Amino acid sequence: MVDPIQINVPGVRKQSTFFSYPREHEALAGMIIEELQARGVNVMWDREIAGIGAVWRDRIEEAILESDYVIALISRYTKHSENQMNELKQSIGKLLPVLFGSIENAPELINPYTHTTLYEASTDYIELVVKRLVAQIQRSERTGSP
Repeated sequence: MVDPIQINVPGVRKQSTFFSYPREHEALAGMIIEELQARGVNVMWDREIAGIGAVWRDRIEEAILESDYVIALISRYTKHSENQMNELKQSIGKLLPVLFGSIENAPELINPYTHTTLYEASTDYIELVVKRLVAQIQRSERTGSP
């Protein structure tokens, strides 16, 4: 059972978060997103925003621009994913990286950012990473910067 964490303050606009991931980890992304949403985080990802007939790249770009944070699941596939690399470039200044697995050559784009690491795709590790992300979002809301 997940303890809900209140992220939003009544009367204040709800913070939004875009979730970026390499296609090879779509199932894992879904698990993390589900846990974030259970804790009150407003998460957008490509599966929800790019409907039938939509120009999905435009929708994703809009979602990133409108979001307060971009959580990026970074793995060994990231550097080979043109779509995710474009999302990372658009996310400068609001990026919350989550490194997954062994990454020898992480994209240079994330070097200036502190990150959290997901060592394996287990419920316990996902919960730990999500707690860290929620805590960072809460701190950012208090200080006004990601």
